[in-house]
Formats: sequence, structure tokens, C-alpha cells
Amino acid sequence: MARRYTKKDARKCGEAFAKGMGKKFGDCWTKKKGGGLKADVGCWNVDYNSIYGGAVITEIANEAGGITHPFGSMRRKPSEFCDTVHFASRAIDIARKGK
Repeated sequence: MARRYTKKDARKCGEAFAKGMGKKFGDCWTKKKGGGLKADVGCWNVDYNSIYGGAVITEIANEAGGITHPFGSMRRKPSEFCDTVHFASRAIDIARKGK
């Protein structure tokens, strides 16, 4: 029987991918001097919503917290998301090694 992937698995896969790409992941907000918060531009996170189809990688685009979807906006079920992230990671590793 196949393993069942969850929202937590999708987040772990996204975090490992971000680490491999040298991206900050997760808590994408920094306290400003004098109070308030600013978003860390370039920080990645995994947005998950089962109603809309699953997981997608987001990236902070500006200090106000606007986001983009650097790999497209298609959401995937956790197992598909992890498969896609692993595929991309392997492809990047191969390209970096020049083979």
C-alpha cells in the first residue's frame, strides 16, 4: 500500500527544496525598528489549501508581503507536490554537476 502524504509532508518537501536553492523558508517576516513588521523579500513558503487543490510554493515579492508563485500557480496534492519538488531538485543537481 502506498504511503499517504499530508500537508506536513508537502511543507517538509518545500523546505528541503528551498534549502537546496539557498532560499530563506518559513517565517518571512522581520520586526521593524519602532514596531511593525516587514516581509523578507525572496523568502519562500508553502501555501496549502485542500479546497483549491493542495500545495504551491510562494515567494515574497515586496516588503508589504505581496507574493508570487515562482514555479507557477498550479496547486498539487501533497504526494504530487513532493514528487515535483524531488524531480526539480534532481534536475538542478544534475545541471550543477554538469553531467
